[in-house]
This record gives sequence, structure tokens and C-alpha cells, in this order.
Amino acid sequence: MPANIFQILNMITLQIVNLVDLRTIGIADSPIIVDRSPPVAGKVNDGEIYKVDLDYTMYPDKVSVMYNCYRLDHLYE
Repeated sequence: MPANIFQILNMITLQIVNLVDLRTIGIADSPIIVDRSPPVAGKVNDGEIYKVDLDYTMYPDKVSVMYNCYRLDHLYE
């Protein structure tokens, strides 16, 4: 394995929530592979609408961020 990719041998639990507030919890039953090399940067938009960047928000207590077009080119070399 390259130096920037390693395995975590601890138990990891993930909670996933989608845009309609459906939730699930998953527990890893094997080691998780973590890649610490940086991706090729894409675009980050603030707001809850995919590929739409907000100019302002009406929520003083909530921040939403969506991103796209990030790539991990080194995985495909």
C-alpha cells in the first residue's frame, strides 16, 4: 500500500442522513482504508440545493454545504 494510504483497525460507526432526513447507521465489520492524499479540487457550494450556490441564507443556526467534481486521480494511475 502507498505511504498515504493506511488501514484503521478500530471499529467505526457511521450515521448517514440524506436530503429527506432518512437515516441509517452502519458498523464496519472489517478495517477501513483511509487515503490521506488530497483530491483534485472541485466546486463547493453553500446551501441545500445540489449544484446551486446561495448568495445568502435565512437560517442563523444552520449551514449546509454540497460539493462536486472532486477527483482522486492517483487511484486510477
